[in-house]
Amino acid sequence: MLVFHYYLVTPNLISVPVRCMSAHVPEGHMSPKDLVKFTGANFDNLPVPAGSWQEDYDKHQKKYNMQLAVGVVLTVITWTFVSISLFV
Repeated sequence: MLVFHYYLVTPNLISVPVRCMSAHVPEGHMSPKDLVKFTGANFDNLPVPAGSWQEDYDKHQKKYNMQLAVGVVLTVITWTFVSISLFV
C-alpha cells in the first residue's frame, strides 16, 4: 500500500509528497480504521432530521419569495429610472 507520510518543502515553497519506502511506520501513524474511531467520522455521527420538513420548507420559501419580489421591484424601478432619464 502506497502511503504518503511526510511532505518536503522545496525552495519555491511547493509541497512535494514523499513516500515512506521502509517497513517502519512513523510514530503516531494510525490505520484508517483507527482514524475513523478517533475522529468519529462515520454515519452514526451524521445529523438526524428533526421537526416538520414542511415548516422548514415554508420558512425557506417565504424568504426566497421575498428576495424574488424585492428583485423584481428593484428591476422595475431601475428600468423605469433608466428609460425616463434616457428619453426625456
